[in-house]
Amino acid sequence: MKALVHLSIDIFPIIMLLIIWINNHRKMEKSKASGYFERLTLITVLSMTVDIAGNLAAEISTASPDPVLWAFFVARLLLSAGLAATWLCYVAYRLCDDYQKRRTEYIVWFAHGVFAASMIGVLLAPWEDLAHYGNGNETVQMIVFYRIISVENMTLLLISIAIAVLAYRRREIREKRIECFHMMWFGLIPLFSVLLENYFREWKMTGAAIAIAILYIYVNAQDRQITTDSLTGLNNRREFDLYLRRLIEQGVSGWGMLMIDMDDFKQINDNLGHVTGDEALWETADILRRRLGKEKTFLARYGGDEFVVVDMWENESRIQEVIQEIEDEIDIFNECGKKEYRLSVSIGHALWNENPGSVEKLIELADGRMYEIKQAKKKERRKVERSGLFTN
Repeated sequence: MKALVHLSIDIFPIIMLLIIWINNHRKMEKSKASGYFERLTLITVLSMTVDIAGNLAAEISTASPDPVLWAFFVARLLLSAGLAATWLCYVAYRLCDDYQKRRTEYIVWFAHGVFAASMIGVLLAPWEDLAHYGNGNETVQMIVFYRIISVENMTLLLISIAIAVLAYRRREIREKRIECFHMMWFGLIPLFSVLLENYFREWKMTGAAIAIAILYIYVNAQDRQITTDSLTGLNNRREFDLYLRRLIEQGVSGWGMLMIDMDDFKQINDNLGHVTGDEALWETADILRRRLGKEKTFLARYGGDEFVVVDMWENESRIQEVIQEIEDEIDIFNECGKKEYRLSVSIGHALWNENPGSVEKLIELADGRMYEIKQAKKKERRKVERSGLFTN
């Protein structure tokens, strides 16, 4: 009877996780974080499958102690330890920055070491010291090893939560902070399930709890793919259109838009190649992210080498301040001289308070002003070139 209960509870998460793993394996970009995500999915499936099989074997077994039941219980202990260790590795690779690679490797080695210690301890423990699934209503419960591995698992989960909290405090960009916040809360779900299992042995919830976290991570990843530009990491054109529609439908006033176009981007592509051109696009997006991403500012790649910024700007003076801040950041980037190209942008603006009449007219207004600035720059450059010729 218990086996049927566990089967009815776990079968849907198992099928869901297998679908996620298959889809993720085919489509997700390969990285250490995605590799641990795939392992996490498979280990969770194995853990729930072993639990179902162990309960089924316990109901039909007549031997006590039964080597088959002992093997199922050992497998379940090791898989639970593997879940906690793999979750910590995934969080470490997902949230630690590039400059923290050495620290990340230490965390991963620590997680592997804890899992190896758990495996050695369980496999070398005397028969009578290990618990196993009970025969019928009789259950022989382990006292020592179950507690030790539970404490180890909770320690690894607590470390993962601590990593998420520290990453949240370091992040300045809003989207990154949201990711850290979610990682923190979804580390608490398996932690609470481990705690509850310590007091209510019949509640096998760790696998299902991690399945919820995996589903949430997967859904968010899919959502980012739909709404995010793959090259720059900013919102894409589709999300920009939806965002403006929401502003209009909600009757929001006192907002404005910047239309930003990279100057001489074609020359970067033609002279240095498309890979360098893509890098220049990413650097421009990153400047916008660093300068404006701390606020509740909407950033998007409009298309090609154009970007848009939308925020609650009510007057001309504030929007001009923001334009100057962006240009100052561009100057700082160029002064560093680390790249073989220089960035330059032309920025047009428009305020909804100017009563353009529609979103299309607002975009047209900002785009027209941007084009005027770009043309003025070209005229100024030609003037300088002509004066240089005359001087020579």
